[in-house]
Amino acid sequence: MSSVLTDKINGARRHHVFVSLTTGAASAVLGVGVVLGLALYTDYAFELSRMVRAILLVVYALGAAGVFMWLAVRPVVRGPDDEDIALAVERVEPGFATRLIAAVQFSRMSAVPVGMHEHMIRALIGQAEEMARPVEFARVFPTQRMWQLVAGAGLVVVGVTVGLGVAGPTGMALAQRAVLANVALPRATQVEVLDGDRVVARGDTLTVSAIARGVLPESGTARLRFASGSTQRFEMSKVEADHPGRYEMTLDSVLEPFEFDVYLNDGRSDRTYKVSVVARPAVASLAIRQIFPAYTRLGTVPKQPADLALLAGSGLLIDLTSTAPVARRAVNGKFSRVTFHQSEPTSDASTQPAGSDGSTDVPLTVDPQDAKKLTTATPLIAPAGTVGMTLHLVDESGLESRDPAFYRITMIDDKPPVVVIRTPSEREETVTRRAYIPIGFTATDDFALSALRLHYRVVQKGSESDTAAAGENAVTAVVAENPESVVDLNLGENPAAVRGVYRHQLARLTPQPLEGDLIEWWLEAVDGNDATGPGKVVTDVYRARVVSEIDKRAELLAKFGEAGSTFNDLAETQQTVNEKLGGAIMSKEPAP
Repeated sequence: MSSVLTDKINGARRHHVFVSLTTGAASAVLGVGVVLGLALYTDYAFELSRMVRAILLVVYALGAAGVFMWLAVRPVVRGPDDEDIALAVERVEPGFATRLIAAVQFSRMSAVPVGMHEHMIRALIGQAEEMARPVEFARVFPTQRMWQLVAGAGLVVVGVTVGLGVAGPTGMALAQRAVLANVALPRATQVEVLDGDRVVARGDTLTVSAIARGVLPESGTARLRFASGSTQRFEMSKVEADHPGRYEMTLDSVLEPFEFDVYLNDGRSDRTYKVSVVARPAVASLAIRQIFPAYTRLGTVPKQPADLALLAGSGLLIDLTSTAPVARRAVNGKFSRVTFHQSEPTSDASTQPAGSDGSTDVPLTVDPQDAKKLTTATPLIAPAGTVGMTLHLVDESGLESRDPAFYRITMIDDKPPVVVIRTPSEREETVTRRAYIPIGFTATDDFALSALRLHYRVVQKGSESDTAAAGENAVTAVVAENPESVVDLNLGENPAAVRGVYRHQLARLTPQPLEGDLIEWWLEAVDGNDATGPGKVVTDVYRARVVSEIDKRAELLAKFGEAGSTFNDLAETQQTVNEKLGGAIMSKEPAP
């Protein structure tokens, strides 16, 4: 091909590339500018969330890239070849009459076609060159549309720039937000929502609160979008509370979750807040076991929640299942627990301050595998004076069970043992030095006896032995001068009852009693209560005066004489009665 035609065609191709690239770039700028302007206005009106703005930013980038690839890169990559440009020129310049396309095609041939002469081809190419010199091949790619797009893109860029500049701080904030900066739009009224996202119990009353700064309107609006799809608007009234710009709206008995935005004057909440609605946790099933104190040997027994009569010192094992998963650790200072009360609660126990009625809280342990199952880590010992207990459950959101059932507890004290001395029958008697005192006894306890002891002391002759009649100082002196001794009576395997006779040998006493001395003795029984006791009981004091054998015989003879006299009196009385009865029978007249 001749150099003239080559330069002309290459120039047209370069012009095509310029037009394609400029058209694509202008179209991309125009499209992004229009969409950006609409997005900025929408952001100003509705304060789009950062997520929405991020999506728009991706749309800008992808849209601009797509337009540029389609209108710029694609036409360049798939641009016209020499023959396409020659044909386009001939359509614009009909005078070529196929000479240009023929010249382009003949110049590519390596040999002269059959039937044609070489000088004819050269003449054709030369004629085409002469005709092409004054023709502007670039005209085949018009630029009118390109310049229109460039002008439109420029106007949009200028318009957006001027608009943002005129808007001042608001425009600057919108520009920053467009590139995902987390800044608030300057408005006459700034809105701060209190509490924000939250979880409430189904049926509870909910208050939406917000603080306004700047221009304070008389009222505002809360727009609620419920999960069911309905949307409602509620008036937010100004309240005179701890802040002059506080506005509130109250919903009674919330039944379904919703989202809400707050509008005060030209300001609105920085984002949409969510309110989740869940059921409060409650006790679905409850199992209670009583662990008796070890000394009772009664082990562990199940208890009905309505029948919590507990022996003092008993432990409680509680296993329960909740209707909803509960928190494994404290939430806002609240935790799942057992509360022992010193008095029956008169209102919702969950609203009473801890310990306000002398109550005691004991945490419950949550099963690591199932957050609905709770138990007591160790047996619980109800404090003294406990009259009942309540169970409180707290879920992960801090919601606590309401109106817990009050389980009444009756604390039963372990009674002390009982000791009865069967012999001797008299509390005071006389004995000789070689005698023994047969102490017959019966000792019983509710559960088990741990010890039965005989206490005695020898009050020597000459001291104040009659402690019952002596004054307090005298009794103290006697006790100090005549210390007591103790004999443990063997009980075996801690029985609940024991009956027996112990021979108290006077000859084995230390010190040895002498004639005239007084022996005082009594029994002490101790039960096995190692939880709240032990329980102890002491019998009355028995006394035995040591006398000589002569004095003892005289005493016995005197008793026998009294007994004989009593027998004679009884016999005489019986004889008199018999005589009177016989006389009455003999004097009675026979019936006719």
